[in-house]
Amino acid sequence: MPAGANPADYIQVKITSHVQTYFAKVIGRDELTNRVDAVAHVVPGYRTSTFGGNALVALNTDACPALDYGGGSTTTITGSGIFVNSRCDGTGSYSATNQALNSSSNNTSLTVPCFNLVGGNTVRPSSLITTGGCSSSVNNSSAFISNPSAIYNRANIPCGTSAGTYNSTTLNPGNYSGAFPPGGQTVMNPGIYCIDAGNQGFSLSGGQTLTGSNVLIYMKSGNVNWTSGGIQISAMQGVNAEYDGLLLYMAEGNCSNVSITGNGTSRYVGTILAPCSLVKLAGGSSTGNQNVLENQIIANIIQLTGSNALSINYNAQQQWQPPVPPAIEITQ
Repeated sequence: MPAGANPADYIQVKITSHVQTYFAKVIGRDELTNRVDAVAHVVPGYRTSTFGGNALVALNTDACPALDYGGGSTTTITGSGIFVNSRCDGTGSYSATNQALNSSSNNTSLTVPCFNLVGGNTVRPSSLITTGGCSSSVNNSSAFISNPSAIYNRANIPCGTSAGTYNSTTLNPGNYSGAFPPGGQTVMNPGIYCIDAGNQGFSLSGGQTLTGSNVLIYMKSGNVNWTSGGIQISAMQGVNAEYDGLLLYMAEGNCSNVSITGNGTSRYVGTILAPCSLVKLAGGSSTGNQNVLENQIIANIIQLTGSNALSINYNAQQQWQPPVPPAIEITQ
């Protein structure tokens, strides 16, 4: 046991056995005593952020680019950095201009504490600004993840069989099919919403409003289009360790697009897990701190679009941190 360690975190097993001899009897040894011991360290369960706690994570292995910021957008990320898994580096069979990270407009900028790339980047001067505060504030040569879907825990969403119920204004947790919300409802009660929208989706635009806290949205099929200025939804917190911080989960195999606009008084809190989707993020028509997303966004490809300012504020405690079960490791 290491010096200063807590004895309560260790288990020592001692085994003493008495072995009857056969040939050793001729020299007067009828029995041998064998003693062995082992020390195991008990590692308690804990929760940890996915993909290093980066605010934006683009998982595509070969897209050129996998993360693009364009239009006239001005995006500022605080609290964490970005990770781009694409190997695209402007050489070989890949594009000679577009790379893993790309700025596609002269009037765009991305301010971020740090950026971590597997491949290369094509960015215009002064369009990519690093502010520090991560483990590194420069372009890291990050380790390539050949099979991204294999390295994060899949949330096992318990949809059950009960249909979701609703009235003219309020939605209750449960299973829904077709376009969501079904009838212009404005309130989501806490719980898990399993949505099988088919070739439709979860769409809120124009002046539609929707509020809900402690919710988990599981899109079994269908796209997501949140462009209204009246959406305020946040993930579960302190409800269930397996799902806390997970706001939107695009089911495995649901690769439909996700489009989110920070607009008006909209507020989104929690992780958006869309590992095979194209996720488009944009600032809305209003200005200042109203265009704010409080999310970790994990997608196949990410595009920052629009012509207005957008802020992405990452706070690890608000995001999904899958539980890691307790373990026992042999130390001696």
